[in-house]
Amino acid sequence: MNTKGISKKFFERGDFTRAFDAASQGLSNEPEDSSLLQVFASAARELGRYDEAISASLALLRQFPSEPSIKRVLMLLVAEASITDKTREVIAVLISAGEPSYQRWLDAGAALKNGHFFLSAHRCAEQASKLQPAKAGGWALAAATHQAAGSIERALSACEEGLKANSASHFLTYCRAQLLRQKGDFTQATGAYLQAQRAGVSTADLPINLAESFLESGRPLNALEALIEATEKEVENLDAHRFLATLHVELDLEGDPLAYLQRACRKKPESLSLHYQYAELLVRQQRFDEMLEFADAASKRAWFTDPGFSTLKARALSGLGQVDRATKLFEALRDQQGSVPVGLLDYAQHALRHQMPELVEELTSEQLQFEPTNQLAWCFRGTGWQLMADERAEWLFDYDLMPIKISLSPPNGYGNLGDFLRELTTEIERHHHVKTAPINQSVRFGTQSKGFLFAHNSELLTACKAMITEGVFDAFSRPKRDAKHPFWSRFATPFRRDSFLWAGAWSVRLSDQGHHAHHIHDRGWISSAMHVSLPDFNQDSNPKAGQLCFGQPMAELNLPLKPRKWCVPEPGTLLLFPSYMWHGTEPFRAPGFRTTIAFDLLPASTPRELKG
Repeated sequence: MNTKGISKKFFERGDFTRAFDAASQGLSNEPEDSSLLQVFASAARELGRYDEAISASLALLRQFPSEPSIKRVLMLLVAEASITDKTREVIAVLISAGEPSYQRWLDAGAALKNGHFFLSAHRCAEQASKLQPAKAGGWALAAATHQAAGSIERALSACEEGLKANSASHFLTYCRAQLLRQKGDFTQATGAYLQAQRAGVSTADLPINLAESFLESGRPLNALEALIEATEKEVENLDAHRFLATLHVELDLEGDPLAYLQRACRKKPESLSLHYQYAELLVRQQRFDEMLEFADAASKRAWFTDPGFSTLKARALSGLGQVDRATKLFEALRDQQGSVPVGLLDYAQHALRHQMPELVEELTSEQLQFEPTNQLAWCFRGTGWQLMADERAEWLFDYDLMPIKISLSPPNGYGNLGDFLRELTTEIERHHHVKTAPINQSVRFGTQSKGFLFAHNSELLTACKAMITEGVFDAFSRPKRDAKHPFWSRFATPFRRDSFLWAGAWSVRLSDQGHHAHHIHDRGWISSAMHVSLPDFNQDSNPKAGQLCFGQPMAELNLPLKPRKWCVPEPGTLLLFPSYMWHGTEPFRAPGFRTTIAFDLLPASTPRELKG
């Protein structure tokens, strides 16, 4: 397959980093190729690399100067990007020419909003709404501007004003639902999503948002029904299928959690995306024999040679201990793709599992050339160094300093930390509506909350978030300096309370025998464990019951590496460590629950992270 085909395949699968790299490689040989430019621009936009996306789109515009869709894409890029010299150039070309119109006010306002010029953006929204009050665009821009400025209430008011002018606006109805959910009013958000659905809104993400809103408001069976309906109406809605399978497991329901997805594959036998999703979930559930049977049955399909599908087959072979067959397939994939990384980290995991550290070093080094901050690559590389007794492992994991332990102070308005934690424990209980742990997560004998924990409209959770922010700032106000280190090099100078973003936050409740399997957080930078409440551990049979363990790889790798550090949990303490560091907990025997909050942080300066 040529570079054009490879880049397009990656983009269609949502692997934007590899799509970008493949298109970039192709453009080095064919710099004017319109197909490569289009993939490059689209992938760069998804990765938050807006200047590169704009440059590629301008190159397309030079080739097709009368094509309105390219101008529209450029304007969307300007709306998403920060104000830079490149975006100013596009604004000058596409906005300032001609008399002000409804669309020009919208375009200018969107660009100004994204440059954080909120007052000017709001004035543009007002002008657009005056010209066309019955159109949704001006009201939606006003709502988005207020939202970006941090005022959800004003954003909701703008949506409601727009709905007064045009009560039939599906777009504003859906915007209102999204804002209500962001506000943490999940009951009202659920009603608004249902209203949008009845009004005819049919976006692929509506059933997902509706199901999540049902779940967040304590109605898991309604969430399940919404997802089943979505997969029946839109057979190829992959997000709905994935969510449905996960929820089926978490609600501890009878039957195969992949039954609906399997049925969808039968309905759409030529759909690569459905078959890939089914195969990927089989591998995630470690149903390797079923995956290979499925692969054999699908081998006559035209899409069977897709690199992603072949990678899943290699992972299944590796999981079954068929080392030679898996290695041969991984090597064939690597040769086939040349310098574009395909399944390198899957191959690296296979190499770790079968103790081939030199190969791990080779594979992870190649991956890090394309993604220098890839947490899984650093974890595997460091684990390979440990197997080789390479001193760089100590430099990377820094066990002398990590994890950092912080004793939290009570939030403003709470004189006693113990009282606050007791109230917080009760609040957290309200957000656990399922019965078992999610698919492919570290939780064993426990449950995990859904969504971003601090999105809930709760004074206790808001106070907790502020308390944690202070703890993170205290821990890293004077970070270690090492320009080559994948963790320490990412700290802003100076490090402030706004130097990081929340990539995710959730709570976990572990019951008797509960523990976390050893794992890492591949989408973070700084990861954490905050202890809210603990049962009385029975340590008669295991003195380390309930303790946190750092440095032991996940059990599936079966490596001869022992824990490097143990930490005794205490309510009101916060542990902070690199996201690429192996960590888990020892099982405990006790009635009651161990309640924790975990979160991942990212540097505030990363465009893609800002978008996320």
